[in-house]
Parts: sequence; structure tokens; C-alpha cells
Amino acid sequence: QKKSTIQVLESGPDSEFHALHKAVFLAINSAENSITMTTPYFIPDSAILTAMTVAALRGVRVKIILPAKSDAPHVQWAGRSFYDELIDAGVEIYEYQPRILHAKLMVIDEKWTLLGSGNMDIRSFRLNFELNLLVLSQEFSAQCETSLNKDIEDSERIVPSEFMNRSIRKRLIENTCRLFSPVM
Repeated sequence: QKKSTIQVLESGPDSEFHALHKAVFLAINSAENSITMTTPYFIPDSAILTAMTVAALRGVRVKIILPAKSDAPHVQWAGRSFYDELIDAGVEIYEYQPRILHAKLMVIDEKWTLLGSGNMDIRSFRLNFELNLLVLSQEFSAQCETSLNKDIEDSERIVPSEFMNRSIRKRLIENTCRLFSPVM
């Protein structure tokens, strides 16, 4: 029987420590080979956005699975405003097609996994009460990576050339929503 190390991460507005944000930031910066994540609400702050782009630029394969359909379209539009910078750095972005995606999972180097209630957004990092688990286990991480890869099979990859040529109207909507992202 293989052993796993599990750390409970609680965070919320009653703590100035912001454990979830620090764990995500550390995970992204420590990655050596791969980062695969999925989240329904994607509005990274500047630290997480920079960590993701730097990881990709230093050769880490970064894959993000996001919903093609959302129960919060304004959050989705704001999230898409970050795609340009991520794509330029080499991040692979996939939009899950079958239904609304609500999974929150991140696997780093197929060694450790972060899962729980927290989204990759400012609200989860600083405003909401969240409970997550950080699991150090190659076996568990491999199972989660397999699940994420199945979701990628049901997703459409954002094609950089097509995305960069989207309409001015779409860019305007995305960037307007991004202005309000700190309160979404």
C-alpha cells in the first residue's frame, strides 16, 4: 500500500494568509514538467497569471481546461480576456464542450494534486471560504491526470490564430468584463 501525504488548505476572508492563493502560486512556480488544471471560473490575479506564463516560457507544459458553456457568462468573458497573454506564452487552453464544467483540479508534474472548492479566481483566493486538499501521491496524481486528459478529449483546443482574429466586439465585451473582474 502506497502512502499519500494530504494537507488541508482552508482559506477565507477571515484570514490574511490566503492559503489557497499561496498554494496555487507555489505549485505553478515549482512545476518542472507539467501543469494540468480545470476550473469553471478563471480570473487569475497578476501573480498567478505571471506564474503561469513564466512556467510555460521556461518549458513547463501548461494545459488549462475551461468551460465552453458557463452559468456565469460575464465571468467567462472576463476569463477569456486573459487568453491572449497565456497563448503567447505557450499555454494550451481547452474549452470543455459536453456540459457546464464545474470541476476544480490541478495536477503538477504528476506528483501532486490540488482539489476542492476553490476556483482559479480572485473571489476564491481572497473573498470566499474555501476548503481544498493538497495531495502528494504519484498514484493519485496519475489517476487525476488521466481524468483531465479524458476531459481534454471532450474539449476543443483554442487555436491561437483563430482566437487572435476574433471580432473587436468580442474583445470589447471580454475586456469590459475584465475591468469588473476584481468584484466577480
